[in-house]
Amino acid sequence: MDIQTVWEEVLDIVQDRFKAELEDPQEAQRLLLKRATFYRRMDDTGLAEYLAAPTRRRAQRASKPLPPYRPSHARRPGEVVQIDTSPLKVRALGDDAQVISAELTSAIDVASRSTAR
Repeated sequence: MDIQTVWEEVLDIVQDRFKAELEDPQEAQRLLLKRATFYRRMDDTGLAEYLAAPTRRRAQRASKPLPPYRPSHARRPGEVVQIDTSPLKVRALGDDAQVISAELTSAIDVASRSTAR
């Protein structure tokens, strides 16, 4: 999808949604953006650059998870500990003698960047 296609889709949506208003020439002039203005606004928001990227690059960006909400800062060991649990492809016997899936849980101290004990 390129910026020209986006322009045409936006124009179609506006024309469908505001049919009655667009019959008045003054109202049509107010509602419809000039193509150059539309392109400028797309540049301002960064969408034009995004749409100019090849489809493969856009797909790669979309498949990556978003970065963390905010970075973790810790001044002393033990102040912030990050915990992660991953399933293992191992079966084990539980306390009740039932077969269960094993999980690995690790805790990492942010300040010292070591595994917590």
